[in-house]
Amino acid sequence: MSADATSVADWISAIGQAVGAIGTLIAVGVALWIAGRDRRRNVAERLDTQMAQARSVVITLEPGEQRATSWTDPSAVLITNFSLEPIHRCKLVDVSNVDATITGWRYASFDPSDDDQYREKPAIASGESHLIPYEQYDAKFEAAVYRTPDIPSISFMTANGMWWTRRGDDEPRRDLNYLATRQH
Repeated sequence: MSADATSVADWISAIGQAVGAIGTLIAVGVALWIAGRDRRRNVAERLDTQMAQARSVVITLEPGEQRATSWTDPSAVLITNFSLEPIHRCKLVDVSNVDATITGWRYASFDPSDDDQYREKPAIASGESHLIPYEQYDAKFEAAVYRTPDIPSISFMTANGMWWTRRGDDEPRRDLNYLATRQH
């Protein structure tokens, strides 16, 4: 009988070890799942914190003065920084339009003697704005008179040193390739 008792005891011990091993694997799996979930939450919170300033930069279109079939003043993009920190190196990088007759855009000027002052603003302080004039042109490179709204895109660096691109009213996007957007 002692051989049978030993055999039964071995089986009970083996089953207990197997259940313990399965329990350990489940515990490790749950711990890894919790750690991954917490990491994803932390990454999302960090991105949201980083985006907080970028969301506070607002783009507004200022249409130019139109007389008959020509513009007397260029249109402009008004960039306003509603955040608590300054933004840096703010620049108009694109102006798109759904009108097929418009083939591109170029910087314009309110003051032809000082054209470069509008292109890139070194810093826009909290609560301040910057106006960047531009004009659309057609296939003949003539200023275009358009009827559809423009969609401007800007790039800028927030106080925490991160580059962002914002297109119209869309959410700002991290610009990980900011050197390419600096060309125009």
